[in-house]
Amino acid sequence: MGSRLPSVSLQYPKGTALTADDEVVTNNEHFKPLCFGRYLFKMADQEEEFHQIHILNCQTFVHEINRHPDPGSEALIDRFHHKNTYFIGKRGERVVGMICLHDEPPYSVAEKLDDPSLLDELEHPLLEARLLSVVPNERYQRVSAGLFWCLYHFAGQNGYRHLVISGLSNRLKMYQRLGFRPLGPPVLSGQAEFIPMVVDFTDLPKKILHTNEQLNRRLEQEDTSRLKRLIILQPGPVEIHEDVGKAFRAPSISHRSTEFVDRYQAVRQVLCDMTGADEAVLIVGSSTVANDVVAATLQATPILQRGLILVNGEFGRRLVTQARRFDLQFETMQWSWGQPWNHDAIASRLRQSPEIHWIWATHLETSTGMVNDIDRLRTLTGERRVRICLDCVSSLGALELNLQGIHLASGTSGKSLGSYAGVAIVFASREAIQAAERHDGLPEYLDLVAAARTRGPRFTIASPLFGALESALEPYAHPERRQRRYDAIASVGRFVRNNLRALDTDILVDGDQAAPTVTTFSPPTGIDTETFCRLCEDSGYILGGLSGYLKARGWLQLATMGDVDVRKLQPLFERLSNRRNAFR
Repeated sequence: MGSRLPSVSLQYPKGTALTADDEVVTNNEHFKPLCFGRYLFKMADQEEEFHQIHILNCQTFVHEINRHPDPGSEALIDRFHHKNTYFIGKRGERVVGMICLHDEPPYSVAEKLDDPSLLDELEHPLLEARLLSVVPNERYQRVSAGLFWCLYHFAGQNGYRHLVISGLSNRLKMYQRLGFRPLGPPVLSGQAEFIPMVVDFTDLPKKILHTNEQLNRRLEQEDTSRLKRLIILQPGPVEIHEDVGKAFRAPSISHRSTEFVDRYQAVRQVLCDMTGADEAVLIVGSSTVANDVVAATLQATPILQRGLILVNGEFGRRLVTQARRFDLQFETMQWSWGQPWNHDAIASRLRQSPEIHWIWATHLETSTGMVNDIDRLRTLTGERRVRICLDCVSSLGALELNLQGIHLASGTSGKSLGSYAGVAIVFASREAIQAAERHDGLPEYLDLVAAARTRGPRFTIASPLFGALESALEPYAHPERRQRRYDAIASVGRFVRNNLRALDTDILVDGDQAAPTVTTFSPPTGIDTETFCRLCEDSGYILGGLSGYLKARGWLQLATMGDVDVRKLQPLFERLSNRRNAFR
């Protein structure tokens, strides 16, 4: 029967006795780390962890119990290292205990049996545990309990029945308390005496079962509270400032009340002031709803017969999909993801296609972290009176945004403004409102003209969601505060890119067109996206990488939308910097 251990390979760190072609096998697809007191118990998967494992192996089995001859170095690599799965206990960055498992014959315990055929009577594949070791000044019950919990938990996850070990004879009572029984007499190995032993996972002592259950409950608690502790570095959801969260938790009031309507109108004015737009309306929904309103308004404007959609990323591609659903007539121009628009090519297309009356494009392309140059686009379309429509979902609140002369634009509460998702924002010029026609075929909910001409919301909007947006907009309500906010965001973006470059990551968009709030990158050579994300998560941060378009390209995203500053990011890059050799 083949091995059940699900394996992934990592290049082994330089500077060890392994050859350049050797690999370390880790099995970490389903095993979640456990915090237990001041210790973290996890599956080893980092260069420094393996280095410390080999040092601990040498200290324990060479210098302490004389199991092996001195290798002449501080590290001893186990002979079964190529098939071992290591579980470790860490205190801070230090590995203070370890145990390793494997399920492939030959089993070292067979060498200590007069009759190795005894192993054939046990259910296969057998799980063998080896190299149990705890540093002398950490030999407390908590460390051993955590390591054995890793063992039991992993065995349970993968359906093993029997575990075999070679236990030190002077620790026989400890092993018996854990449920082990001898398979044969003690055997001398080096200067240490070992007893071949086995435990049936279906017949563990009650005390062990109780301890394991306690730790399993602790793991469940860790799972439920984990996201609360993690700092979110995704393009959504975003880190929420304390004041925004407080506003969200305020008691509800009617959206028809005078107070609410007045506040609603004030928020619309702030949005217009910070963008230069003529009109701003709020609609309950995601940013997709905002872009649907743009498409519906173009459909309801007969004089705008044909358009051009610019695509250099996932969200430009989605504009094409939405335009098709509204049966808009349009052409497309496409560039490789992460490449800027070719404005000369756009100008040429406009000359060749005089029937093009509008352009729809993404300002800050979230998928790549590129800020597209809308000022040049505005210049080359001005003479032709081609209307520009923009997806400003990620750029609104991230950088200075001038929507004067822009026909239509979309935004959202839940990205760079730093509030909760759920309020779609649509900006419109006076011309867009005047030119659009209301007709029976237009869904009531998407009627921008009616929304712009209504004081207060047309339809229900929950006051907590509105209040959170209102609070998030406070830093943008006055020009000086607004500029300080933009400067701070830009500074954080530079900090992120500088530190990612120092880790030898491949940043997709760098330089002048790099977005201040989202950086798309490939992890360093030798480490996959899943492992990089796990390193960040172990440090308390969650990066973007779950979207299908990111996974397909092996990309990650580090977004600093919402309440994120350099102080919050510093610990992440310090920890990643300490492991930078693992990325090479």
